[in-house]
Amino acid sequence: MRACTAISAGVGACFTLWANPAGGATCAAAANKEAAEKVWNTIVAKEKHGEAKLKLVGVKVIHSTRFTIDAAITEENQKDSKVDLFIILDDPLVPPLIEGSMIDVIGVLTEYRPDPFRFTMRQAQLAKPPK
Repeated sequence: MRACTAISAGVGACFTLWANPAGGATCAAAANKEAAEKVWNTIVAKEKHGEAKLKLVGVKVIHSTRFTIDAAITEENQKDSKVDLFIILDDPLVPPLIEGSMIDVIGVLTEYRPDPFRFTMRQAQLAKPPK
């Protein structure tokens, strides 16, 4: 399914659709780009333009340092250990997270880039200890 067919699916479902626009029903590239912009605008609106933080549940850690985490949101990217989320933490991780662990993270999505697809989350904190 493409982002253009899933605007009403909700923000959570849109991460997978946005990161993998080639799957599912056919849709013109321009329409898919327009849909991706609608999804991004929905995310920004839910975060109230940075005033509220978004919680992402079940994010896979690919690599971490004291202040950053390379992670995967979508099921496909988690399976392939492919980064689609770069997290910048408010406080240092001591020790860094174990690669492959699953985390819940709270922060503000501040940007995305389409190729390679990746979100950047800032002002981030772990919602609970990793699994």
